[in-house]
Amino acid sequence: MRDLFDLLLQPTIVVAIVGAITAFVRFLIKKENERKSFNKALLSEISRLLRVIVRHKKFWGKCIKDGDTDLPFISFSTNIYDSLVKDWKDVDHNYASIAASFYGYVEFLNRLQKSRSDFPPTKLKIFNEIYLNALEALQRDFMGKFNQAFKKFKVEIPN
Repeated sequence: MRDLFDLLLQPTIVVAIVGAITAFVRFLIKKENERKSFNKALLSEISRLLRVIVRHKKFWGKCIKDGDTDLPFISFSTNIYDSLVKDWKDVDHNYASIAASFYGYVEFLNRLQKSRSDFPPTKLKIFNEIYLNALEALQRDFMGKFNQAFKKFKVEIPN
């Protein structure tokens, strides 16, 4: 036992052990920083989408009121989600399921926009109401749900 202890105190062994421990700690710190960056990026996109969708809902409501809904749609961009979804395991577990639901709903809105051309002209009023109701539902169901995560990762809270 004493020989093993003397061997472990050899300078080259000590340097190797310290080097391995340092490399491991640096690896852990790097992984944690990547996880934080991943969550901040995803939450920043969610914050932006919530702000955009709320504004779009107001705009669409005015278009309906004015009878001017024959406008092109621009789908809601989910570029960050699209590029990060393969690493979903890094999403903070406190909001992962609500984020998945949110992005599913945004995809639904994008598909709903594309379906407008499937409605006959006599049914566009029905489409307009369905679309407005869907925008209102997203706002109702998701606004405020991410506030703790926004605070934790220092992301602007939409209003």
